Amino acid sequence: MQTVQSYDKVTFTIPHFLNQQLENLKNEFKISKSEVLKNAVEEYLQKQEKIRMEKSINMMMGEYKNDKSLTEFTALDSEDFR
Repeated sequence: MQTVQSYDKVTFTIPHFLNQQLENLKNEFKISKSEVLKNAVEEYLQKQEKIRMEKSINMMMGEYKNDKSLTEFTALDSEDFR
């Protein structure tokens, strides 16, 4: 079963030199400018999500280190319970 994606048209301006580089990529890879930009936006959003996750992890690590109640059972982490 194939899902149908809906698309939005987005209009924006970029400097001429970036548009020229975009045109070169389009020609080199034989894909549309829309495809190049869609791929770039997807990659950027993935990168930003990774940055957000890393910030959250670092914040929680700080909380874990600073909250004595969270570290009380750390010594048991390596215990072999049978």
